[in-house]
Order: sequence, then C-alpha cells, then structure tokens
Amino acid sequence: MKNIAIHILITGRVQGVRFRNATRKTAQPLGIVGFARNLEDGRVEIKAEGTKQNLQTLLDWCYQGSTLSRVDNVEHKWGEATGQYQDFIEDRSGKHYVKDQLDAFTNLSKRFIKRVKTIPKHVVIIPDGNRRWAKSQGLKAWDGHREGFSKVTDLSKTLRDEGIKHFTLWGFSTENWNRDKTEIDHLMNIFTEGIETFRDEAFEHNIQFRHLGRKDRLPKKLMEALTQLEQDTAHFTDYNFCLALDYGGRDELVRAAQKLQEAGDVMSEENLSKHLD
Repeated sequence: MKNIAIHILITGRVQGVRFRNATRKTAQPLGIVGFARNLEDGRVEIKAEGTKQNLQTLLDWCYQGSTLSRVDNVEHKWGEATGQYQDFIEDRSGKHYVKDQLDAFTNLSKRFIKRVKTIPKHVVIIPDGNRRWAKSQGLKAWDGHREGFSKVTDLSKTLRDEGIKHFTLWGFSTENWNRDKTEIDHLMNIFTEGIETFRDEAFEHNIQFRHLGRKDRLPKKLMEALTQLEQDTAHFTDYNFCLALDYGGRDELVRAAQKLQEAGDVMSEENLSKHLD
C-alpha cells in the first residue's frame, strides 16, 4: 500500500505531559515515520508518513493523547510522502534535553495560569530528577544539579512575567545529608556559585531574598553568601525569592517551638508563627 503524509497540529495541555513520547510509542509499532515536536505557542506539531490506514489510527489517537494531556483541538492536512524520514522521533529542535523540558513546563505553566481566574500569589517548586537525568546522560549526579540550578533565573523571570511575586525553591532538605559526601560538597559549591549569580538578578528586579532552613550546618562560605544577600536585598519589595536549604517542615516546627520556649512565650498559633522561618 502506498505511503502518504499527514501534518497534525494539536492544541491543549500537550506540553510537559509526555505527549511526544506517547506519540512515538503509538507511531512506531504502526510503521509510521516522522516526528513530533513542541511549538513555542504551546501546541504539538506532528509530521508523519505511512499508510493511510495507519496514519488514520495515529490521527484518531491524537484526539485522546497521552495520559496527562487534555486535547482541545486537532487540525490535520493530508499530503504526499517525501520518503525523508527513517524512524519516528521526538524532535527537540536542537535544544539540550534540560532546555527542552524547561520550555515545555514553562508553556504548561503559562497555560495553567491563563486558565485560572486568580493568579497565584506564591509558587513553590520542589525539583526532582536531576540525578536521574545526569545518569541517563552518562554524567555525574552533580552535573545534573548544576544544570537544574542554572535554570533558577529563567524560572524567576517566567513567574515575574506572569505576575507572581513570591517564588520559593526547595534546594536541599534536612534528609539530603544522607547522600554521598562528594555529591553534597559539589551541591554546596553549586549553591554558593548560584547565589552570586542570582545577586545581579535580585538587584536588577528588586527581588528580596530569604534563606529558609537551618543556619548551623551549611558551609561557612555558603552561609555568609546567603546572609549577605538577605541583608543587601531586605529593602526590596517588588518580588520575593526564598531558597530552602537544609530545610524540613518538621525540623522547622521543632526549631520554632524551641525558640518559643527560649523566649518564654505562651504556646499559641500566633506566637509559634513568629518563630517560623
């Protein structure tokens, strides 16, 4: 049976939800070749070649999409096959894996924010997958942490552009001390370098910086950098960025209770809140 081509554009919650990956897994068993890629406007574009019957199966699947997706609209156009494709791939348009994923999640976030009636006042991000990504690339764990932390400035800008004034990043929990010492040492160096880099961003956009977490276990150089940036940006009121390092929710409550006791205050919700990070 003669091969033909199809060009498909999918609109909806289709980036940051493994839509391209699911498209590839649907197309390959059908002998379909081509690619699926994310567009800057939040849509997914598919160009594929195969038999009319198999391409129709792929097109029908597009209306459903991946597990976490929500398809709002599907446009398609039939054409003649060119024979230029050898397999079906996830096209990142030449972007590094992390950059590609960041752009996808940025578009997903923009879509979410546009659909809600009220812009969130505060967004908290708990990063995950840096080490798994590094392993998949044949790199050391800290290479993944460095690549991930380097995106903080981009994330901060995206949130500011959407009108969100409070941003917290949870970088290192109290439980993370159980990791390999070499990895921890690299992480602390990455945080120290990152704070110096973020300093320019803070002064340019009037961002008040705060460190959340314990003050007694972080390396001296890092602690000095955190404290200095807090002091230097204390007068800024436009935006707020909190970095949680050596932080844990239960640990914070224990420390707050200890401070309350040392101050001789009566236990109450109001008094306890005064001693929280």
